[in-house]
Amino acid sequence: MMNLREIDRMLDCKPVVLDIETKTTGTRFQYPNGTESNHPVGLDPRVSSVTSVSFRTEQSLFCIDDDVENVIRMVSEAYIDSLSRSLGHVLFTWNGLFFDLPFLAVRKFGGVEIFTTSDDPQIEPKYGWPEWAEDVTRRKTWNTAMWRGIPHIDIAPYFREYADAKGIRNSLKPVAESFGIPMISVNAEEMDSLTVDERLAYNASDTRGTLQLVQILIDSKGIISA
Repeated sequence: MMNLREIDRMLDCKPVVLDIETKTTGTRFQYPNGTESNHPVGLDPRVSSVTSVSFRTEQSLFCIDDDVENVIRMVSEAYIDSLSRSLGHVLFTWNGLFFDLPFLAVRKFGGVEIFTTSDDPQIEPKYGWPEWAEDVTRRKTWNTAMWRGIPHIDIAPYFREYADAKGIRNSLKPVAESFGIPMISVNAEEMDSLTVDERLAYNASDTRGTLQLVQILIDSKGIISA
């Protein structure tokens, strides 16, 4: 995937990696007719809450982990506000265009914008558009996101051809590990049973791996070869 506008932006920026974790246990979304959604709880912001938000820069890791979502919301918004006061920051995620940022938007984290622009290509989500897509925008599709005016780049599509050539899933952990980046793996269904320290270690691993892939992507000027 080539998005020249994104590539130009990432070549001269202050990268900030964003990663969220969500509550994975509970009851699936119920439709008015009584039927139950097939969407896993932890991937559905209609019934799940945000349990942690992590930001990693080249100098620091800042993670908010709390049982009260409103605490996470307020602290995250304050952190993003502090970043927005200076120029050059870009938010980077792995699959954040279709998960992290729209999830935050549905959960009413202030300043998250999800929209469609003709300047960017339309990317199809790896697992299809979520059932709750219309809760994000009035249309079921989007191709751009930002938070408090800070632009966002989802790096997952840039590694798709590389993953195909390597015969691996285009997911964060197998891609990162293929570059020799050690990662911590956790069964998503067991996330709620982790201790705070275990969850923070997992968050730190994901953001560290994503940042290293961001640096690889920047060094390669957006072209990843197998």
